[in-house]
Amino acid sequence: MGQDGRLFKGPRGGLLRRSNFRDEWAAARTKASVSGDVHFHDLRHTGNTLASSAGAGTRELMTGMGHSTTGPR
Repeated sequence: MGQDGRLFKGPRGGLLRRSNFRDEWAAARTKASVSGDVHFHDLRHTGNTLASSAGAGTRELMTGMGHSTTGPR
């Protein structure tokens, strides 16, 4: 990860555009030997599961996921 906190960068080192992301994600998955069935959004849920296992409370988990209530949307 770079000093700017970005995990993925564009082809010239700048911000990665949405149109380029699919190829970068596929390449990263392949390099890490991760199945093509794993979607980028799955990382969000994995991170929340790991945070919960480390002792994060409901409010912290909700904040991390961008949720304001525990009810359905």
